[in-house]
Amino acid sequence: MNEINNDQNTTPQKKTSRLANASIWCAVAGIYILLLTFRFSAGSGFAFLGLLVFLFAPLFGIAGIKSILLSKGRLKGMGRAIAGLVFSFAALCVLGGVFLLVINTFGRQEALRGVGGLLEMYASDHNDSLPPLDKWCDELVKMEVGITPKVLQFGRVPKGQCGYALNENLTGLKYSEIPDDMVVAFEAVGSWNLVGCPVLLGSKKHGFLHFFKHRHGVIFGDGNSKILLSSQCLWVD
Repeated sequence: MNEINNDQNTTPQKKTSRLANASIWCAVAGIYILLLTFRFSAGSGFAFLGLLVFLFAPLFGIAGIKSILLSKGRLKGMGRAIAGLVFSFAALCVLGGVFLLVINTFGRQEALRGVGGLLEMYASDHNDSLPPLDKWCDELVKMEVGITPKVLQFGRVPKGQCGYALNENLTGLKYSEIPDDMVVAFEAVGSWNLVGCPVLLGSKKHGFLHFFKHRHGVIFGDGNSKILLSSQCLWVD
């Protein structure tokens, strides 16, 4: 009997794989960073940190599973390794979508600022006047060498059409008279020299990101561009 007890006491206890622990902790930390990114709109830098953490989680998870299988029963923690692997892959998919959204938003804002810059340049060369609304695209394109119609066709825009519209309420206003918070131009798809009102918002598609169809790109009188709801925009002076 004593010999049996001695054998039981000398049986080594299973240890939890450190790699399995690292995998689940990286997954949890990554999810926490992801939640902070959404909560505080921390931007691409914070999301990149979360992405780095998530990249380690599946690596540790795979290595942990392998070490547990090769340990011949000396290591435990298979559930943690698998959980870290599953959570990290799921969160990586979400983070990938966040990055695509950030890149898409940045590109749209830069393109809008380009349109605003052309309007400002035109006003500077034409005694503070805006281009005629019925041919504003033509006037901007021919204003300077190197400017092509593609400047006004950012995104999914059919050939020969415009990717932006001027606010129809700009009629009769000088460039310097436009209020800082008034919409000057906005994303839309339609005929060349397109002019209109909020009804045109949402006509421009952005691929799979079109599920954000209630958020629109606009440029204001102060030159700032934003992606926001139409209800947050001032359309009339």
